[in-house]
Formats: sequence, structure tokens, C-alpha cells
Amino acid sequence: MNRTRQTALFLSLLFALFGATACPGNESGGSGGGDPTLTAERDVDLAIQTIADAICEGTWACFDTHAAALVAALEITDEGVSSLEKCKEVVADQMTRASRDILVQSVKDGRVQIRRSSLGACAQALHDDLCTNRIDRFMPPECRNAIAGFVEPDQPCLDDFECADQGLCLRYSLQCYGTCHPLEHTLHTCGEITCGPGESCTVFQGESVCFDRLRPPCLSDADCEIGSCDANSRCDGDITTVVTIQGEGETCIETDTTLEVCELGLFCDWDTDGLPVCRVHGSEGDPCTGQSSCEYGLYCDAGVCQPRLLLEVGEPCESAFDCRSLRCMSDGDLSEFVCAEVSVCELPDEWPPTDEP
Repeated sequence: MNRTRQTALFLSLLFALFGATACPGNESGGSGGGDPTLTAERDVDLAIQTIADAICEGTWACFDTHAAALVAALEITDEGVSSLEKCKEVVADQMTRASRDILVQSVKDGRVQIRRSSLGACAQALHDDLCTNRIDRFMPPECRNAIAGFVEPDQPCLDDFECADQGLCLRYSLQCYGTCHPLEHTLHTCGEITCGPGESCTVFQGESVCFDRLRPPCLSDADCEIGSCDANSRCDGDITTVVTIQGEGETCIETDTTLEVCELGLFCDWDTDGLPVCRVHGSEGDPCTGQSSCEYGLYCDAGVCQPRLLLEVGEPCESAFDCRSLRCMSDGDLSEFVCAEVSVCELPDEWPPTDEP
């Protein structure tokens, strides 16, 4: 089984949004001059940028008050993103590199409709999720309406958004495609209770519970890493007095009772002789002590921030960000990772497929 080295950035959310879908319909396009490829490309580019903007704006607005936005902010900052505008550029670029070609093909195939007039509602929902700690729930219905699927249950699919009625595209084999399932069929039992999509089953105080990493079960405030224990015995995830936003040159330490977070645009430099401090990301040619020291697009080599040259397919890699394709994979014992190509999955001509040659 192939193993993929995941991107460190919280862009896993973005790939959940755009795993491999989008398609034309009555609302798609409008300026393609009759060229379906051009229309599809413009629709996909608009959707990608709209969603990238929403995620970055939600992160910047709520990172000091809500755990979901804080998690996103820390991961984005670790990648050298130093401003809101740079965040929008980087997130859109990585979504484009990872999924644009696949999305365009799905648009042309007519499996999903991008509803331009509904993209604003999707963006608002993503922003609100970051600011209300709902980011681990399944994708907002507003986004499933903006990128609406038409593939019926039990039919082959490339991604969740291809499935009608907000269904899920589930894979049960090593094939690149799955089959659409109604959302209610993805619920799973956990002892005497039922967990929803995205939740895992765990045991807390001897009882089965559905675990959401942003809202874990609790008995008291002491059980919550961030926030307090609410009336439903879940950590509410709200950040109030536990976080202090620190400026350049100030410490960024974490204790059992306090969490010092660098303001957005700075990173926490642990490579010091004393306590870690907040610093500005280095530009090309600046001295550095680690990968987080340099602006996005640069890497720390021999103590100096230098341009990051994206690797081509087949070249050894350490993370997805090393590869132009954003795919760093290993086929065997995980001893070596190489950049892999982004390929458009081909669905079977007949369904269900047969084993006959």
C-alpha cells in the first residue's frame, strides 16, 4: 500500500475541500467564450481563490480567540507565511498545484457544478467554522451547495463533492476512485452510541465517546488543554485567558497554565541559548537556524535562507512542500520518499467493473 507523507500545513483541510472535483452546469462559467476548457479553468480558479481567501481571513480574524483558527495559524506560520495577503497567495498556489488539473477535468466531465453565486456563502461558512471551532466537522453544507455533485449512490466517484445530496465518496481498495454513499451510511457505532463522519471512537472515564480533537470529552476544566468544560462534558475550545499574543523579541513559552503565541507574521525561534523568542522570518540571504526561520519559498541551508527549488517527479524528497506536484510518496518500506506525479484518476467504463479481460 502506498504511503503519502502528508503536508505539515493545515492544508489538509483544503485538500478535503478540493480532493478532485468541480464541474459545469447552469451557473458555471459565463466568460469562457464557448470554450469548455477555458470556462472550466476560470470557474476552478475562482473557487480556489475564494476559498483560500476565506480560510486565511478566518485564521487572521480569530487565531487569538478560537482553537481551530489558532491551530491553522501556527501551522501556516511554521511554513514561513508572514502576512494575510501572502497566506492567500500561498494557499491558493498550493491548492492549484495539488488539484487544479483534476478539478478542471471534472468540470469538463460534468460531474459537479460550480455555482458561482453560492461561493460567497461557502466562504462565509468556512470563515465562521474557524471562528466557532467547527473546522473538524464535515465540510459546510454551503460549500457542498456551491460545488454541487450529481453522482448518485453506489456509482463511482473521485471525491466527496461529486456525490449528490452531500454524500461521501468512500474507497475500500487501492483503486484511485470510490463509490458514493449517502451521508447517513457513513455513521459508525461506538459502543452504545453512534459517531459521525470525521469522529473517531475512543474511551473516556470507562465510557465510549466520539472524539473530536478540538472538542475532546472532559469532566472539568482541568481536562481541557484549551478552553473550559461545557455543560455537555466537552471542551468548548474557546481561547480566553490561556493565550498571550507576543510581539517581536518577546518570549513564546508554553506551560501548564499559559500559552504565549507569536503574533501572526512572526515565528517562535527555539534555537536560542535561552528562552524561545518571536522573530521575523528571514529573507533571501538572511541567517537562519531552521526551516521555520525563512520566508515561504525559501529554505535554511548552511545557516542561510536560500530559494527553495521545487523538485520534479522521481527526485528524492522529505516533504510534500519539496515537490512541484505536492506529492512526496514511498511505495515500499518508507526508507525513501520521492516526488510523485499528479494524475487524473480514470473511472471505469462500466459499473460495476468486471474481472474479465
